[in-house]
Amino acid sequence: MQTKLTRGFTVIELLVVMAVMGIVTTILVSGFPRFGELLVLDSQAQLIALAIRDIEQRAVSTLESPIGPPGQYQAPFGVHFNKADSRSYRLFSDAITPDNFFTAGEEVEIVPIERGVRIRNICKLNNAGDTCATDLDQLSVTYKRPNPIIEMRGATIGSCNPGPCVIINLGAGSYAIEIESKDSSLSRRVIMWTTGAVAIKKVP
Repeated sequence: MQTKLTRGFTVIELLVVMAVMGIVTTILVSGFPRFGELLVLDSQAQLIALAIRDIEQRAVSTLESPIGPPGQYQAPFGVHFNKADSRSYRLFSDAITPDNFFTAGEEVEIVPIERGVRIRNICKLNNAGDTCATDLDQLSVTYKRPNPIIEMRGATIGSCNPGPCVIINLGAGSYAIEIESKDSSLSRRVIMWTTGAVAIKKVP
């Protein structure tokens, strides 16, 4: 009775398979840090967008302002971004100096931007919404009951030096907060419209 022999793998075939697996593993491991940076950047952009939505909800609710004298239910709430403080942003109640722009002492919460992500640029976008038309040092976005009425106030480049910032009403349109990863290789835009919409997009 003849026994049928089953052919196995040769040493060369095993070495080839191991080499291919090693190459694939190297590619995956080398790309992991960049993938991690992308996840961190996207999560921080989402947190900024959620903070903007949170401030809008505070404005349309009947919450009393935690800033200033008691009994203030009509004070606008806002979020403030400052390029000089690129690692955080402020949620505030515009109850001390009601000018739709953040004033020291009006902060409700200072929100850190974590994991090495930072604000790269603040600007008003052009009519097409794809290019920065006016670069800003600072931007305050405020929401006031009952609509809510959305106001954009900013300080242009150099208008804060020296002395107090020159605050301008930026008017209707779309505004962008650009954030970048720790190594500056990746970036995202959090875009706010005066209609109330918020979106996250890649920087062109």
